[in-house]
Amino acid sequence: MRFTLNKILYLLLALNFVAMLVVVLLSPGSAALTGSQPADNFLSFGPLRIVLLVILLFMLFIALIAVKQIRASGNTALTSQETLSNDAGETSRVEDEYHKMIAEVEEYAIILLDSQGTIQNWNKGAQKIKGYEAREVIGKNFSLFYTRQDRDSGLPEKNLAEAREMGKAVYEGWRMRKDGNTFWGTIVITSLHNDRGEVTGFTKITRDITEKRKAEEKFHSLLDSAPDATVIVNEQGLIQMTNTQTEKLFGYTRDQLLGKPVEILIPNELRSKHVHHRASFAKSSKVRAMGVGIELNAVKMDGSMFPVEISLSPIQTEEGMLISASVRDISHRKALENELKKTNTELEAFTYSVSHDLRAPLRGIIGFTSVLEEEYGDKLDDEAKRITTIIKDNTIKMGMLIDDLLSFSRTGRQEINKTDINTTVMVHEIMEELTEQTKAGQIKWDIGKLLPLKGDISTIRQVWINLLSNAIKYTGNRMNPHIEIGSWAENGYTVCYVKDNGVGFDEVYKDKLFKVFQRLHDAGDFDGTGVGLALVEKIVSKHGGRVWAEGKINEGATFYFALPV
Repeated sequence: MRFTLNKILYLLLALNFVAMLVVVLLSPGSAALTGSQPADNFLSFGPLRIVLLVILLFMLFIALIAVKQIRASGNTALTSQETLSNDAGETSRVEDEYHKMIAEVEEYAIILLDSQGTIQNWNKGAQKIKGYEAREVIGKNFSLFYTRQDRDSGLPEKNLAEAREMGKAVYEGWRMRKDGNTFWGTIVITSLHNDRGEVTGFTKITRDITEKRKAEEKFHSLLDSAPDATVIVNEQGLIQMTNTQTEKLFGYTRDQLLGKPVEILIPNELRSKHVHHRASFAKSSKVRAMGVGIELNAVKMDGSMFPVEISLSPIQTEEGMLISASVRDISHRKALENELKKTNTELEAFTYSVSHDLRAPLRGIIGFTSVLEEEYGDKLDDEAKRITTIIKDNTIKMGMLIDDLLSFSRTGRQEINKTDINTTVMVHEIMEELTEQTKAGQIKWDIGKLLPLKGDISTIRQVWINLLSNAIKYTGNRMNPHIEIGSWAENGYTVCYVKDNGVGFDEVYKDKLFKVFQRLHDAGDFDGTGVGLALVEKIVSKHGGRVWAEGKINEGATFYFALPV
């Protein structure tokens, strides 16, 4: 029989009660005990009996208090035991549901390993991806999923060692299925620990990303076939992909670039600014075509710099936005441009020199012809007078041609000082000047909205003079000459035009309009040197703009020029 503290106390209470009965009811009085004669009544009390009775009552009181406390403690212990039992039941239920959930996952192979890599548990995802049923693999080492080459190199043991030391091992590689086929998987092994921090096992999660890898390989193949170097970075500016052309252009291997900030390809003095520009582009996420924006310099692995053009394209992916940069080396083109500038400068200097030197002989020809007409006019017959007139007219035309050549040459060397131009005021001033100089009073002018321009005042004024003079000249033989002027804004440019109802031109030859000395009409019908429109094209080009024209024979022409805002 097992005695508990509760039972012992109840037994003591019973014994105490019996002792009280013996003392009170059964013990006879005696002289030895009471110090008096025996009593005739057994209920009479002696001094010793009273002391014994008090002691027994005190013990009874203490025992009752102890029983009450034990009962209270027992109820509390019982309640605590029931609570712990309920908590344990709830925890067990949650754990059961958690393990059931993991067991039902099919997209990921989730495996529980012991500390030596022996398979302890197996879910549906593992069966789907690897092809084994649980009974076929539980109790075996997880290395059976590795290729023979990886097993021979000790990769399974290295993965466990890394997870044991670092807490986690993450890697990708080829893995074996039951049927002997392989798949490309991404694997995460995480170590499990007990309360003392000792490794008790591992969880191994595998995902089949073979299709993703195939897509990436196809994308890499396309990258490598691109003619330009291509660098793909994430939102933090870290390089995620490159192609073969990038390695050739910059001198780095692919492994040396992956994971590095893209700023390693940019000169030191520009790197901090580039971080800001990169962040701004990531926010706007707009395609920027090749050749648009500022020219940049890049730096090779050996530290040498070279000029580049860059196009940028945002790419949205599951992992976030990537930015693809196509980089083109323009060193050869820049060298040709510099050589062309040098040649043009020399040519302009030569043209200026020749034109300037020709002016003195022309002045002499005109002077001596005038003397001949004035001093010897009465001795010249009509044919001689006709010849002297031709000499003077042609010499004057030659002078005009030289003046135009000088102007054309100066334009090439002239610095452009851009400022805000009130186009309305400028055009009206030129119209008044040309009306006074020519017979333009009969022309119907239709002036539309003229937007302000940003450019060099003197050269832009020359553009308007040449275009308006042309319009006046080529409407001179019309009964109702009409000239229309206007402008509009388009894609960051201000487009201006001059339209007339003059003789027009054949569209087939419009490419010749802005070339030096190219004329589409006979010099006998319309005077001019063939330099005016070439000068217009040169001025507008120096401003970063462009010119073009539309026309039809006998239906008029429209000349346009566009300047950046």
